[in-house]
Amino acid sequence: MDRFRRASGGALYGVFGILYCLLGVISLIVNLVIVNEALGWGFFGIVLALVVFPVTLLAAPWYALIAWGNPFPLILTYGGFVMLLVFGWLASTIRGES
Repeated sequence: MDRFRRASGGALYGVFGILYCLLGVISLIVNLVIVNEALGWGFFGIVLALVVFPVTLLAAPWYALIAWGNPFPLILTYGGFVMLLVFGWLASTIRGES
């Protein structure tokens, strides 16, 4: 039983890692598009968004919600990562880690 628990928890942990990477890339692309559209600078807007990367992840979804009325980037960025943290906690609990 313990081997099954560790194996299933490990499999969920692997799925968690893959989903975390995919969500990070998708969220980054969406937030880069928001900054690019807001600034209208083209390639230089994307470079600026990458230079101030943490600010991009924090401010771009809120800007999209307030200025454009689009809640999708906020749900994707913050809600997705909260959901994945709960999923990772569940996987480590099933695996038996403290």
